[in-house]
Amino acid sequence: VKLYHDVAAPLRKKVGIVDTHTHHNLRQIVENESFPNIWRAEVLETREEYKNCDHYIIQLAAKLPGFSQALARDPQISDYDKWVTLCKVFPILEGNHVHQWMHLDLKRMFGIEELLSAGTADRVWKKANDRLKQKDMLPQAILKKIGARIIFTTDDPIDDLVYHKMAKNIEGITFLPTFRPDAYCNIFVDNWKLNVKRICKLTEQDTTFKGLIEALKIRHSYFAEMGAKASDHGLLEPYGLKISQERAEEIFQQTYNKEEKFNLRSIEAKEFISYMMHQFCAMNQEKGMVTQIHYGAVRNANRYLFKKWGTDVGGDISAENVNIVENISPLLSRFFSGESDNQGHLILYPLRW
Repeated sequence: VKLYHDVAAPLRKKVGIVDTHTHHNLRQIVENESFPNIWRAEVLETREEYKNCDHYIIQLAAKLPGFSQALARDPQISDYDKWVTLCKVFPILEGNHVHQWMHLDLKRMFGIEELLSAGTADRVWKKANDRLKQKDMLPQAILKKIGARIIFTTDDPIDDLVYHKMAKNIEGITFLPTFRPDAYCNIFVDNWKLNVKRICKLTEQDTTFKGLIEALKIRHSYFAEMGAKASDHGLLEPYGLKISQERAEEIFQQTYNKEEKFNLRSIEAKEFISYMMHQFCAMNQEKGMVTQIHYGAVRNANRYLFKKWGTDVGGDISAENVNIVENISPLLSRFFSGESDNQGHLILYPLRW
């Protein structure tokens, strides 16, 4: 509490919010249209162009009787009915951070201090929706009201970043892209080969190992030109072993040409990602960018949810027995200690919940 009041709060007031890791839909911010209702603003936006989701709320509530993933995502059920159903089970979540965050949002942004329940659902729905009609509740106005100054988005290397170009016209807030290349390293994912083809086609490179590396370098340079200050990597473990180019190319050929299947914990996946992480750190070092590594999550562990609704719907879990020191030591030694005159910058954080 003392740290918040004596350090964080004064700093926020002085310099504003600098958020270096977000998953904002920048198109929604640029186009600056009002939110249709409180369900779309706080829980699930299904419109393809603005697609966004607080899957923490949905997945937690889905464990309770009366609410489900299917209900939340059913286009035949009205947003109002979804909201009311959520409010009925919400009191059971008391004590969970999601319960606290939702009510903090209602208080700060909507001026609503009632707790969500079956009895308050309709009243909160009406009050919140009335507020959402006001100009100070448009996406850009909300960000300015809370003091946002710099926001990093999370972007696929093939993104044209057109909305970042348009966002330069938003006064008072700077939006910067972040280079997120996981899709081109995860050889254990079904669509990895398709992802390689896409980025190589975009950059006019051959679909070879060297072509992939060159394609990623080209896109990394483009991101740097567009103001990117960091790359972002979501890994099971913070892989950073010293792997030769020949070994990495051999694994690429096994996967891409021979279509051999490797799983998440295979030595091949570990070695290939390690090699790629050394490449990305070298790119970041050259461009003066920060490397962000967050590790410790098994993505899409709930295969039913993944097959039914895709990624980022609440189907991830924490990994156990994560090897940190042995995996990342070679990477740290090469880029973030005495081996290099040009010291890089690293943010390393675990995902444990």
